[in-house]
Amino acid sequence: MKQILSIVFILAIALVGCDQKKKQLIPIQSLAQESAPTTTSVGNTGSNANTANTNNPASVATVSIPSSTSSTATLADTQPSATVTVNPSDNTPFTYQTNTTIPVNMTVTDNQGNPVSPATVTITNPTENNVLLQQVTDASGNVTGTVTVPSTTTQVNVTITSGGSTSQPVVVPLQVPVTTNGTTTNQPIGSIGNVTLPISNPTGNGTQIADRDGDGIDDQHDFYPDDPKKATKIRFPATGVNTISFEDLYPNAGDADLNDYVVQFYNEEDLNAQGQIVEVRGAYQHVARGAGYRHKLNLLFPNTVNISYESTITDAAGVPNNTGITKFTPTAAQLDAGLTILGNSGNTISSQNVELNQTYAPGHVAKVSVIFNTPVARSVIGSAPYNVYLQVIDTSKNIFFPGRYFDANGKDLYMDSNGFPWAIMVPGVWAWPLERQDIRNASVTGYSRFNSWATSKGVNDKDWYTTVTSGKVYPLPSEPSSLLAYLKGTESNTNLFIAISLAVFGISMGIILRKKLKSA
Repeated sequence: MKQILSIVFILAIALVGCDQKKKQLIPIQSLAQESAPTTTSVGNTGSNANTANTNNPASVATVSIPSSTSSTATLADTQPSATVTVNPSDNTPFTYQTNTTIPVNMTVTDNQGNPVSPATVTITNPTENNVLLQQVTDASGNVTGTVTVPSTTTQVNVTITSGGSTSQPVVVPLQVPVTTNGTTTNQPIGSIGNVTLPISNPTGNGTQIADRDGDGIDDQHDFYPDDPKKATKIRFPATGVNTISFEDLYPNAGDADLNDYVVQFYNEEDLNAQGQIVEVRGAYQHVARGAGYRHKLNLLFPNTVNISYESTITDAAGVPNNTGITKFTPTAAQLDAGLTILGNSGNTISSQNVELNQTYAPGHVAKVSVIFNTPVARSVIGSAPYNVYLQVIDTSKNIFFPGRYFDANGKDLYMDSNGFPWAIMVPGVWAWPLERQDIRNASVTGYSRFNSWATSKGVNDKDWYTTVTSGKVYPLPSEPSSLLAYLKGTESNTNLFIAISLAVFGISMGIILRKKLKSA
């Protein structure tokens, strides 16, 4: 009997212990627990990049980042060289985006010009220490995709893994010096190009790697080492949440207080070894509604994708309200109509949360899952938050982020007559303006550097959202109550329940056995 009780209690303690270990290794990503954003200062990076020289400002220049390694080094000691492209005449319109997406069009070769295949290309953000892209080269050494980083990011790192060894990172600056007609300026890169290893035959003539699932990704870099369908996990943002704010008077210009509909969210992606998206997960919480209109938050994917979609909706305390979507495979027509994330805003939040005298009361939380029954390339659905939009029920209008839809003359359909968007995404937990307080108005704005950022078209004050004037924005609690903790805590609660059940079972068995022994 003692042995049975011991085993039961050991199992119970082990479950709780594993849960505590998970809590230590994977912080709870709670919309409400995320603190105000902080900025990390990165020095003058990428100084080893050559300067592009061009007399034609309309041309696309290629900038090389040389290797600092001799040809006799091993792959583990090698720092590759790389190239980036830059277009001095790039006239991409400013769309108030706080993130930058950079194409990757790369061929990996050795110092003899031979394609390196198979090899794993990994691109990371050293500031946030997260993976942005990971992909196995094809037979020609090619990798394609995109990386998305906060606009404040100054560099990314690229490493090559082959034959069980990983190169030293090559630092790729996101701005490089470009000299046009004798004048040198720093320009944002247009793409990350080819990578060259300064050694020959880095694959080691087929050296075996530790790859349990056989997908071509070394186990040390494989987030799912036992699942051949998944290899990489990417989170957006890298930690915590981002905030999306909408104005809802489209097509008329709003009052630019950016609080008509506010949601905090994060996304996770699973990708296979080829960089195709296998699954997308997301958590969204409605946190403000400074409007009389009713809305729905939707997600639009191309009608050609083959997906399964489901969602779970709860209140802020995690209590289900049975308005989620049971797992189903949407038709092309259903995809065109948009997938509902959060329903009628008249029901999803009880407080507007836009006035100083309103106590913060966040609304419903949606946890969604999109499984791509046929994996898709990044180019098919884009980067997080993907094509999320607001459906205004009362006006039957849809409001999208700018930069997606244009009229026949090339005018952005989602920039108003003043060149201001109806939707904006801000990193972190963002305190939105108070009701009827135009974020652009210097006398009332809580963000004194916003106009500098906007008028410079995103060149200056890229972290404008970190300078806040209290009393002019909605006062979010310094330590908000748990809003999404249950999303990470569900498994913890389950393990705790099992542990308690095992303990109760063990005690019950002990009592029963003791009674039987006494009666014998």
